[in-house]
Amino acid sequence: MSCSENNATKGAVIVARHGERIDYVLRDSERNWIPTAPRPWDPPLTSRGRMQARKLGTYLSKLLTEKGLGPVAAVYSSPMVRCCQTAAEAVIGLTGGEGVGGDSSLKVKVEPGLVESLNEDWYRSWCLADSNGTWGGRHPSKSRAKDDEDIDPRAKLPAHSLVWGPHEIADFLSDEMSSSQLEESDDTKEIHAPFVKNDHLAALIDVDTVETDAIYNLQEKPYKYDMFESPESLQDRMEVVTQSLSEKYPNQTVLLLSHGGPVTHVYKRLTGNNQQGMATYTSFSIYKPNTDGDKWEALVSNESCHVKDIESADHNSSFI
Repeated sequence: MSCSENNATKGAVIVARHGERIDYVLRDSERNWIPTAPRPWDPPLTSRGRMQARKLGTYLSKLLTEKGLGPVAAVYSSPMVRCCQTAAEAVIGLTGGEGVGGDSSLKVKVEPGLVESLNEDWYRSWCLADSNGTWGGRHPSKSRAKDDEDIDPRAKLPAHSLVWGPHEIADFLSDEMSSSQLEESDDTKEIHAPFVKNDHLAALIDVDTVETDAIYNLQEKPYKYDMFESPESLQDRMEVVTQSLSEKYPNQTVLLLSHGGPVTHVYKRLTGNNQQGMATYTSFSIYKPNTDGDKWEALVSNESCHVKDIESADHNSSFI
């Protein structure tokens, strides 16, 4: 579907992927971020990732008007830092900069149900001795670790212990020293840039959100290493979150920030179509529920034209 094709309606749900993540950039430059990161499963964005996210918001503000959709009334994000950063930058783009300093009434609500796929490929990307961020692990054989000592002990904890709440996320974003987890060098100065001044992003995280506000209770789930989330369970939770927020904001537009796997799987579940293709950085789809209450209509599918001028084929082509 064209970027400018008109399809008048009142409200919809937008589901988008986060921007460029730092561990993939360093991995591709042969610098493995995983071994020394305090939270190897939760990499933040690069400066390019933040730019992608800002462009996402700016583009959506224009596209929604063209399509007769209402402005974004609420923004929800996975509890992973890269998604919260993307969501906050998108708010700034959506509000024409009014979000800087927390002046916008539009805040990012943290929703556990939008978290990354908690499957074996995700765990293997960070919890093994040779993990470098690659989805499924460095080795194509995907053989199981031979010994428990080869597995990061945190992978054996309940999955909910790996995610932060809104206060912790806001604290991280407001910490001017959050870049200290990386060694400063000439080739990483530009990558450090997004971590130095994050106060305006922190102010856009809705810290008043409480656990009981969550649609999906991750604490009730048994997921951990060797007890992985199935594709069906992933589709179930993404459908529940999308449907619940569509009902909570009738005739309004809601923006959801998640990850490649969840973004791809929710498309399959909502539309019944398996042909969407790979979700690249900050690509998005816009869904509207059909009046018969069955499958959803994708008004826009896997769109990323807003970042064509800054995308990196090397960093954007091989990830889900």
